[in-house]
Amino acid sequence: MRATALLLLAVLPVMACLAMPGAAFGSSAPFSSLYSSLKKCQTVESLGLPDRTIRRSDREGVVRCPGQGGFTVYIVDQDPRSWLVLERGGVRAPLQREMVGEFKLGEFPTVSEKGMMEWRLDRRKAVRGFIVRVEYQIPGSTEPASALLAFLLENGKPRLLGATTSNEKARALIDSAAR
Repeated sequence: MRATALLLLAVLPVMACLAMPGAAFGSSAPFSSLYSSLKKCQTVESLGLPDRTIRRSDREGVVRCPGQGGFTVYIVDQDPRSWLVLERGGVRAPLQREMVGEFKLGEFPTVSEKGMMEWRLDRRKAVRGFIVRVEYQIPGSTEPASALLAFLLENGKPRLLGATTSNEKARALIDSAAR
């Protein structure tokens, strides 16, 4: 009887670890992802930004999409380019400079028509960053190209961390900067 009790005492902690593998072995990821669609968006007639107002026309358009963590996402389409504006708590952060003005990978960057945005959440489920795919043209090539742009959110303000072609690398950029 005593041998059985000792065996149970030895096996129970192992069984408990198997029942909770993340917590027991410390492999619980500190960050997780949620996604939002950039396809089911509503057209808006105008969007007020700190330095100007964008109005719907033949050459410009704006759509409003739901985000995560209290964020609203606007896609500003200024043919042949498009870029994002993030809004939370009435504060809008335009990303034209980061996504168009300083874009060095190619020409005519546009928010991907594949239409998904990945939001990185910390253990407390607070949004710490986001990833968005941008498509562009490489001069002299007929093949389309794309990259994932990784942004860190610091006090609700987005900061571009970098561009990559790998989801894992984009996540790692955010996760390491948000620690």
